[in-house]
Amino acid sequence: MALRILPEHLAGRILLKGRDLELFGPHGRVLQTVRGKEAEHTIDPALAYVRARAVHTRKDQDGGWEEYHAWGQPVFSEKR
Repeated sequence: MALRILPEHLAGRILLKGRDLELFGPHGRVLQTVRGKEAEHTIDPALAYVRARAVHTRKDQDGGWEEYHAWGQPVFSEKR
């Protein structure tokens, strides 16, 4: 099973720059990290699910860094 993550699949405000997409499996295991607005991932049938998170990082007014997250709903494998 293949999973394609697009901006409209994520909850929250869509961010256009400074974004990474992270794909997580069970127990919070990071399966893949992609710089950009789209990601494709083939789901391992042994995993129960894959879930996407968009991460937007930018400099704040004080010169530090701030990060915003938007989670997508899990996509369950056929073996679930």
